[in-house]
Amino acid sequence: MLKKILPVVVLAALIALAWAVTNNPPEVNRQHKKPQATMTVNTLSLQVENYQIKVRRTGQVQASLMSQLVSQANGQIVWVSDSFTTGASFKSGDFLIHLDDSEYRNEVAIQQAALTEALQALEEENAQVEQALQAWKISGRSGEPNDRVKRVPQLKAAQAKVKSAQASLRRANENLQKTKIKAPFDGKIVSTNANLGQYINSGSLLAQLISDQPPELRIAINQRELNYIDLPIDGRPGAMIQLLQTDNYFNNKQSGVTGRITHVETGVNAATQQLIALAQLDSHVALLPGQYVQSEIIGRELQGVLVIPNNAIYQGSYVYLVIDGVLQRRNITLGWQDENNTVIDSGLNAGEQLVVTPLGQITSGTPVKTQQLANQSTKAVGQVETPADKARQQETEA
Repeated sequence: MLKKILPVVVLAALIALAWAVTNNPPEVNRQHKKPQATMTVNTLSLQVENYQIKVRRTGQVQASLMSQLVSQANGQIVWVSDSFTTGASFKSGDFLIHLDDSEYRNEVAIQQAALTEALQALEEENAQVEQALQAWKISGRSGEPNDRVKRVPQLKAAQAKVKSAQASLRRANENLQKTKIKAPFDGKIVSTNANLGQYINSGSLLAQLISDQPPELRIAINQRELNYIDLPIDGRPGAMIQLLQTDNYFNNKQSGVTGRITHVETGVNAATQQLIALAQLDSHVALLPGQYVQSEIIGRELQGVLVIPNNAIYQGSYVYLVIDGVLQRRNITLGWQDENNTVIDSGLNAGEQLVVTPLGQITSGTPVKTQQLANQSTKAVGQVETPADKARQQETEA
């Protein structure tokens, strides 16, 4: 009997269990926990500001005036100045070389004698004119004597010979003076091509000279920088520059020397896409022509722009912002960029929180904690006031 009812009991128990499970399902907690921030990043609150463009360039020093000293006379060098040696200084008008002038003195004497003869001939002709006029009066003829009677052609010929003799004597004296070769300006000897006892001809190169005027700086400006730098075109003054501290053993104090771009070459070099500018320095510095020095061009001031540090930019195209406590990637368009900062053309807005902490492999949406930087201005990065800034400010105020 028990064997017959046991299956029925088991089946009834299973049915009851199934009913209990079906009518009493387990409660499921479907509430998601908010992810917790696991890292802290430094942020910079973006602000609109004015930004002074500064372009650092290596420039080559060259003399503001370089000239060749050339002989204008023939002769043997009989005297040279102590200043006529490589590296020596001289003043304008200093005698550097004397040539043997004996032939030139003889020529002066010859032309002096020719002038004396011409003057004597003119005096005799004037006497003959007087005699001719007296003879005309004695003859009792009426009217004025003609030019032939007054010996006008002969008188003009004698006067012309005097003028020719005077010109020849003047030229002979000038040629004599050319045997004493003078310095044309204050400067230094770069190299010499002649020496004592050497015979030289007119047109011979004697030396290379450079002026003592403040030197020029030859600077190559990239094409993309031209819109940010004032050039001396159409009467406008060129941008100011300043020399930076370098390891120059000739003068390690040239830092702070200023100048201005005074002229540029005629066009952009097709191969390098650079424009060569020449800047005149305002004061003398102990730099040699051909030497390279570091300089900084003071460009234009950009008004009302957003500026961010370069280390906040990834792959030159995007940055990270913190919005509502999470990271968000934002694509940007770059404008001006220098060694430290970048001016943003588009993609960012004032007041947004820019992440300046370097990030590794991370995705948008990651929750973060933020720490606001105390210094809100990017001007503090690579934007130290320089003597050129002060001079530019004084010009603006004037």
